[in-house]
Amino acid sequence: MAELAQRRSVGLSNPGAWIGHVLDGEKLFGYVLVAPAIIYILLLVGYPFAIALWFTVSNATTAHPIAEFTGLTNLAALVATDASALYARNVLNFLALSLDVKTGEFALARDPLIMRSVAIGDGRPYVTALIVPDRPAATKQGLDEAGLRAHIQKSVDDVNAHLGSWETIKYFTLLPADFTEQSGELSLKLDVKRKVVAQHYQDQIESMYTGKTKPS
Repeated sequence: MAELAQRRSVGLSNPGAWIGHVLDGEKLFGYVLVAPAIIYILLLVGYPFAIALWFTVSNATTAHPIAEFTGLTNLAALVATDASALYARNVLNFLALSLDVKTGEFALARDPLIMRSVAIGDGRPYVTALIVPDRPAATKQGLDEAGLRAHIQKSVDDVNAHLGSWETIKYFTLLPADFTEQSGELSLKLDVKRKVVAQHYQDQIESMYTGKTKPS
C-alpha cells in the first residue's frame, strides 16, 4: 500500500500526469458541459442589461455609445415629464379598479342564488356585472324571474354598501346559462376567461352603458 501511495504521489508531481488526472475527473467533465450554457445565459441576459444600464446613467445614444457618465439625470428628467406622471396615474387607477372589481365579485359569490358573476369596469365610466343566477335553487324558494331579480338586486345593494362610490355595481344583467369549457368561457381549472366572456356577451354589456347615465 505504501508503495502504491508513493507511486501516485510521484505521478501527480509530474505536470502531465496531474493534468491527465484532472481531465479524468467527473467533476471537471460536468463543469465543461454546463459552462457553455452559463456563458450563453450571461451573454443573452447580462450584456443587454449592462447596455441598458449604461444608456440609463450616461448621455450615450445608439449612434454614439461612447459617452459620459451622468448618473440619474436621465431618470430624473423622465419622472419630471407629464407623460410619466400620467402613465403612473393610469397604472395605479387600473390596479385599484381591478382589485375593486374583484372585491365585488367575491362578495356577490356569498349569495347562494348567485352561481357566478363577472364585473365589468376596465375602460368604462362605471362598474357593471354579468351575473349567472342559480335558477333551480330560486325556483325551490318559490321565486319567479322578477322575484329572483329583486333578490339579486338586494344582494348587489348590500355589497355596494361596503364599497366606494367608484367601485359600486351600477347595473347588472342576469345571464340565461352558466359559462362552459366548451364555449371557451372557462379554463380547465374552471376559471372565467374574462376576455372571452366580454366578447360573447358584448351586446348585454353595451346595453348597460348605451343611453344610460352614471348613477350617483
